[in-house]
Amino acid sequence: MAAPGNVLATLREPLPEAASRWHKPRQQPSAVRLKALLDFLLEDPTMRVLKRTDAVTELVADTGDGTSLRLSFGREHIDVRIGPFLLQPNQQPVAHTAYIDAVSALVEVLQVGSGFYVESDELIGFEPRGACPSCGVEVFEWQDTCELCEAPLFTLRPGEDEDDARAQRVVDVLLRRGMIELASPRGRRNVERNVAMYFAYGGMATGVLLGIFMDMADVAEVYCDETELSRVLVRIK
Repeated sequence: MAAPGNVLATLREPLPEAASRWHKPRQQPSAVRLKALLDFLLEDPTMRVLKRTDAVTELVADTGDGTSLRLSFGREHIDVRIGPFLLQPNQQPVAHTAYIDAVSALVEVLQVGSGFYVESDELIGFEPRGACPSCGVEVFEWQDTCELCEAPLFTLRPGEDEDDARAQRVVDVLLRRGMIELASPRGRRNVERNVAMYFAYGGMATGVLLGIFMDMADVAEVYCDETELSRVLVRIK
């Protein structure tokens, strides 16, 4: 795992050229949104204030199992850093993938509260993926329902279940990130069915799913390895 102090992500308003076609700037200035988000976070007893000045507020958030995040709130951005490790005697360090999964849940709160984009080489699932079909607000890869109006973002067909819903989301992320390429858009549904079957049988080793993609006639190319695929599966549940 990377050392404490390393930046995991930065959240900020996207530049016009980086914003998706679904992006709608919030009416409130970013400083107002960040203050409201800070006030909300400080109600949580797991948050501890390290520094508070006119320019920056720094918090440490307990993310469980002896891990933490250090959050630096500027006027127009949030930096998320690996916080100090607080392991108890004889406690085993948390695996890096498990740590990333744990802290991602907090970054989801930061993204919804700020309306910012997440810039990160480590965190998966925070890219814009469309607009809510009900209220039109921009939504991101990690969401299965709209945070504003709670409308479902993936529609299940008759006879489908949670494994099918997760398969839709995983395939959506893999295609959006260029990790797989379909032989034809018409084959997407077959790919989703095969991934849903993988989940229905208990989600065996990630290498098994990678092999399924490589063997499927509807998948033209696979551009990810087992580690990269595992990071997606950990995040998209």
